[in-house]
Amino acid sequence: MINSKQIDYIQNDCEQVLAGQLGTLTALKNKSLFISGANGYVGKWLIELINHLNEHHKFNINIKACATSISQSAKDYPHIFRKKYIDLIDKDIKNLSEIDASVSYVLHLAGNPDNRIHSSNPVKIMKDIILGTTRILDACNRLEKLLNFTHFSSGHVYGQQPFEAMNVNENTFYSSTGTRLLSYYGEAKRASESLVNAYRSQYKIPTTILRPFAFIGPHQLIDRPWAINNFIRDGLYGQSIRILGEPTTIRSYMYPSEMALWTLRAVLNPSEKNVFNLGSSDSMDLQSIAQIVEQSFGGHLGVSTNSPPGALNKSKFIPDISKFETAFDLPLKIGTEEAIRKAVTWYKLGGLSYGKL
Repeated sequence: MINSKQIDYIQNDCEQVLAGQLGTLTALKNKSLFISGANGYVGKWLIELINHLNEHHKFNINIKACATSISQSAKDYPHIFRKKYIDLIDKDIKNLSEIDASVSYVLHLAGNPDNRIHSSNPVKIMKDIILGTTRILDACNRLEKLLNFTHFSSGHVYGQQPFEAMNVNENTFYSSTGTRLLSYYGEAKRASESLVNAYRSQYKIPTTILRPFAFIGPHQLIDRPWAINNFIRDGLYGQSIRILGEPTTIRSYMYPSEMALWTLRAVLNPSEKNVFNLGSSDSMDLQSIAQIVEQSFGGHLGVSTNSPPGALNKSKFIPDISKFETAFDLPLKIGTEEAIRKAVTWYKLGGLSYGKL
């Protein structure tokens, strides 16, 4: 559950990100959208932004929100899901047989990016991704009004990004690491992209593929196994910000209001270019990220590391987003530092009540 101050903060984010963008989204007016994985992080933010369009700008968008346990999510987040224009579909996407004929846009978000699950149950993860994508594509193929199928893939389809490499663009792939447990998620997502492209070729389904990287901001549960989440959790507990990995590892974070806007713009993609990275190109090392978090909590907690720089394997996970920025004339506005500071502000509004602390 989140409190009224946190809800107001998100509403302000929505209004700010939509400034100057309403005209680019008018094709969504009076349309029906089907969203799989609607109760996940991306799904919540998309619906937050659509709710804002409906309630403040009269877009009259209908949403078919599909996910396992979506009914429970509606109890936990009534301000998101308890709307007269949202139809809740409590269903595993692997069991989907049809989508309402009124739907014009389908967004396939279902999938769990938590690498703890990828390593503990890789067979289930691969089945969920491939079978789920097949089911929803089959349902889309029967939709007469379908204007676009938007598939959320992953930045992990590129393989392990070399530390010295440039930010990865949509045409650069590195050697497969298919024997490693943590690579199975990326390999399954790559296979799902092949399915999407096959349906696009054989059945002429209009498709857009988005490859998300890293995000931070409201609605992200901070028990997730990523460095930035751990840093913020330490801060909320009043502890020293602990860097458990290699301090020189490079990361970037996209703020979710921009992620949601970019996704809706991609849904309306008029271009033949149908594959785009989704994330931030504004990168920095974990040491700097930890220091930003520490400063956001007042600058008195300190930053600690378990090992000196260079003692552990360092990694890089940074997209080149120039293709999206050019295609949609939509530059990234919120850099990594601002995204982190905004995220911390929001979490502090909830105290220790959010994110399974």
